Amino acid sequence: MDKLCHGDHKTHLPCLAGMDAAELAFRLTDTNKDGFVDKNEFKKITKNLPKDKIEKAFQNCDTNKDGKLDIHEFKEMMKARKKK
Repeated sequence: MDKLCHGDHKTHLPCLAGMDAAELAFRLTDTNKDGFVDKNEFKKITKNLPKDKIEKAFQNCDTNKDGKLDIHEFKEMMKARKKK
């Protein structure tokens, strides 16, 4: 179920309460809101990395090899990054 705050406004903002940092980062990175982070969205958040490192990171994180990261793959990537 999607965690959205529904207020008096026509815009919906993600609720921060109960959302961990990885989920928040995923939602901010998933700019087209399709529930996945594709390579173009991934490249936007990794601007400072060389292209070859971006490609390698995306390939390593995309464990089911569907060409995009779901929330679980993204969270695993964030865990691995945190351990380094």
